[in-house]
Amino acid sequence: MTDQTRFDNTKPPLSQINPKLIRQVLLTDQSQFSSLRVSDAPRFTPTLEQFEAEQIRSSSTQATMKRAFVDQLVEKKDLECLRSLVLTLHGQLRSLVPNRKDLHSFVNDEDVQSTSTPVDLLPILIRAAQGLESLESESRAETTTAWRLKAQAEQSSSAEFIVISTLYLLYKAELAQADKQDFYLQQFWAPLIHVEGPKHLRTVLDKQFGVDDYKLTKAWIKELAMHKNVQDSKERQTMIRKGWIETILFRKTTATSLPEVFALDADNLQMIRQVCKRAVACCALALHASGGNSTKLTEWIEPTSEIGLRRADLVEAMMKNCSPTYEEDVSSAVVALAKTWSSLNEETSLRSRTVAVLRGQDPVIQLLDRRMQGVFVAVVTDDDFTSAPSELRSGHAAIARNSRTDEQRKAEVAFRNKGLSFNDSELATLSIVAKKIVDLVWVLHQDVIDKAFNEAADDSVD
Repeated sequence: MTDQTRFDNTKPPLSQINPKLIRQVLLTDQSQFSSLRVSDAPRFTPTLEQFEAEQIRSSSTQATMKRAFVDQLVEKKDLECLRSLVLTLHGQLRSLVPNRKDLHSFVNDEDVQSTSTPVDLLPILIRAAQGLESLESESRAETTTAWRLKAQAEQSSSAEFIVISTLYLLYKAELAQADKQDFYLQQFWAPLIHVEGPKHLRTVLDKQFGVDDYKLTKAWIKELAMHKNVQDSKERQTMIRKGWIETILFRKTTATSLPEVFALDADNLQMIRQVCKRAVACCALALHASGGNSTKLTEWIEPTSEIGLRRADLVEAMMKNCSPTYEEDVSSAVVALAKTWSSLNEETSLRSRTVAVLRGQDPVIQLLDRRMQGVFVAVVTDDDFTSAPSELRSGHAAIARNSRTDEQRKAEVAFRNKGLSFNDSELATLSIVAKKIVDLVWVLHQDVIDKAFNEAADDSVD
């Protein structure tokens, strides 16, 4: 990701951004730009004490290595290494505002070089913290201010405090850099992408596959048309939408067998499949916990209710599928849910059914999976939900937007009606994403799609 300050005026703007990120932005409503992130920086900002406990004193491999580094610096009183770290901190602070030379005065590299002991670095770190406070977001700056006040109150600082504080401020500066990248994505790049992104992506894909090629796409559409002469544009779009769900999204395909028009959606495809698989299993477990009372799985669940809390426990347990006690933990969550519903008859039997579900050996999974896929088709082919514009126009977003609340609510109701209330919100969100994916494909490649339908029609005549 390129931020605005490192923008290369000699290159087309969007050529400096990963096409997958461009596609992800195009799948995001303009009202949701603030949720876009290019960094993986945590939203939570630790205090010095939390940073030390989690990143230096914990038992993780990374913390162990960092703790050894701290111990070595403290033991050897390696002033040169400490100076180098502080100079790195200065460089990071300057890079946050590279064009504001007037703001660079809050750090002075010469002061660093003139220090004779680690403790001499404390006033320099305090000044760096003051500069960082003015550049961070308000929520991030609170912990920097807390460190500065603590440092200013220190009567006699230890070398260990200096070392850990330096690492902490470096970490805070890295967070500020990440926030800056996210800011540019949300405020500068995302609006530009929604204007120019569709045409740019089409150019990228044409260059990759050939303007008149798209062999896998043509073969896929020929399969969908089944030798029918489909001429109506609306009917073609409906076939593409339905085919995307039934023959690609929920069919085992590899990235190399994907139609070219979905080439940039392999990651989204895998994510939707994985989450849906887990959601269906969760609903199957809930059905068993209810004693087979499917009515309970069609009702809205208040998140803060007892059932809502047990649902959260079950979902959390299912997320930890790498745990050695995974099946046991999920079984316990299912039993707790059954007790809350007062539907527990035989705990051993319920635990056995839970294991069968987790191993994909329960027929209920197939039933709920078919229902889930049916709702996906209904959402994706329903014009009452978000749809793409019929043509590319400069200044228009790639995906038009109705009320997101309404489309989400309608999809949730559809999933609840099919006994999938335990994961209605999650499934609704994914179904809307799936619709946006295929509608963006329609926007970008309608000419390719129309040509493929026409060729399929010619083949039917022959």
